[in-house]
Amino acid sequence: MSETIKGSVTRLTDEYGSTRRRTQRVKIAIPIAVRLPKANESFYEEATETVVVNAHGCLARLAVPLEQGQQIRIINSKSADEQACTVVWIGKFNEGKTEVGLEFSEPAPRFWRITFPPEDWNPADRKLPTAPGMPQPSTSK
Repeated sequence: MSETIKGSVTRLTDEYGSTRRRTQRVKIAIPIAVRLPKANESFYEEATETVVVNAHGCLARLAVPLEQGQQIRIINSKSADEQACTVVWIGKFNEGKTEVGLEFSEPAPRFWRITFPPEDWNPADRKLPTAPGMPQPSTSK
């Protein structure tokens, strides 16, 4: 349930059709590792990537089965930053993986190392780089 708004920014709707969000969501594949604690003080780790991110968490596709409310940790593979998360949504199972919504224990917009666009962002409004102007032929003699 998503709606593409102004380019690559996507607003995901909930089961009731609401599109009200705390922060902007951005479709972007950021490499992450998901770490789940095991009983013997070790952990299971799965490498994957995000589908959508925001300042409060992400949507990722995982092969490991998770339960709503489960506490896990995610690691940004590029920065090695680690963040505690809660599984807040379990989605569709497809091609051996399940869509999973993960929410940070505290908002962490800098975790992703990206700049979020403002709510009214429209890529059509941005100025594209232009080549230097070509000299115009002279019409006077």
